[in-house]
Amino acid sequence: MPGAWPHTAAANWLARALTRAGFSTSGCTGSAFVVDLGGASPAFTGQTYIWATDGAAVTHLQGPLGFGPIKSKRIAGVIVHYDHLRGVWRTRGRNVWVETASSQPLLPASRWVQIVRATLTTPG
Repeated sequence: MPGAWPHTAAANWLARALTRAGFSTSGCTGSAFVVDLGGASPAFTGQTYIWATDGAAVTHLQGPLGFGPIKSKRIAGVIVHYDHLRGVWRTRGRNVWVETASSQPLLPASRWVQIVRATLTTPG
């Protein structure tokens, strides 16, 4: 796979968490896994990018992709911050990100809750 990210410890850990959550990691952009969360409509496959980064905690979304109000939701004891396009939560010393892989809005957190839970329970 192109890019350095797929060869990092964070990517290896996330691949194990995705497997635990019941998702395949067969797709990768070189900087994120592509996960199909199931289409909300025939025109939208539900493809979502997901990646993990080491480093300081991200406590808010910002930057050119941040659209709409920032929401927060507690899932399995962790706070998930998300907006129209991207979400982030902190676990095991990592920030885990989800982002829509299309022009469609990010699917509701209820559609990726099993990924959040798997990242909380996958040794890292």
